[in-house]
Amino acid sequence: GTVAARGPGLTVRFSARDKPIRAATILDAVQELRGAGAEAMQISGGDGTTERIVASTYFVDTDGGIVVSGRRLTGPYTITVIGDPKTMRTALNIPGGVVASVTGDGGTVTIQEHDVVDVTALTQPKQLRHARPVS
Repeated sequence: GTVAARGPGLTVRFSARDKPIRAATILDAVQELRGAGAEAMQISGGDGTTERIVASTYFVDTDGGIVVSGRRLTGPYTITVIGDPKTMRTALNIPGGVVASVTGDGGTVTIQEHDVVDVTALTQPKQLRHARPVS
């Protein structure tokens, strides 16, 4: 997450209607995308705030939005992800999965395949307190 990335992928937009999009739903989507081979991801809120998604990223519900690694985002939420578009689309659409859960709550999920997407949000590596590099 320390450099920008470009490649084929998806944009996945989550819009709420009856019930808010929960942090757990976004986490489920991230996990499905990782399992389907996602190589780089970022999430953007409706106000344009963007956060890179890495192994240590966390998601928490808050009033009127979610907190992603300490930054508050409001909906709708868009995940931009690099990887094989068809495989990732299939993963999100499994029966009882992410798309089904959002639409079951009255929301919408819009998945668009792209030949090229850019993941431009960056994250700084965490300072390790206990682990040391081995050379």
